[in-house]
Amino acid sequence: MKYTKKTGSSGAWIDKDTIENGTLVKIVADTEPREGEYGTQNVTKVRVKGAEQSVNANLNQCTINGLIDAFGDDSKDWIGKVLTFQKEKMNVGGRRVTAMYLVPDGYVLSEDEQGYLVISSKTRQTMNKVDTVDTIEYPEEDINPEDMPF
Repeated sequence: MKYTKKTGSSGAWIDKDTIENGTLVKIVADTEPREGEYGTQNVTKVRVKGAEQSVNANLNQCTINGLIDAFGDDSKDWIGKVLTFQKEKMNVGGRRVTAMYLVPDGYVLSEDEQGYLVISSKTRQTMNKVDTVDTIEYPEEDINPEDMPF
């Protein structure tokens, strides 16, 4: 019987369900892509504020995009950065799971125009917002309910 060598992350994994939103988390190791049971995972080690040991964490693409925007595209530059933990419950394959997001200081987790979650700079969001007031002008005439199509 032939065996293939498997490499993985040793140690405990972050327990997303027990960490409160707003908890500070520090990246303590380089992030590396690793093949896992569900495809490629971007694995790093993090230290949760108040914890004694660092743990493995899988960074989703939304978090990676935010880290790239804040600190550059080399994951070595992410080491030592303190981030804010945020989680969202979502439906994946008919099952409710907890998704974890690590948000840099000065950034926010929000939805874009298509409804996708993104991590973006608070400054950029403020610059992109346009202060508009929707004004609808109604005619002064009375509306007869019998003229309504329903």
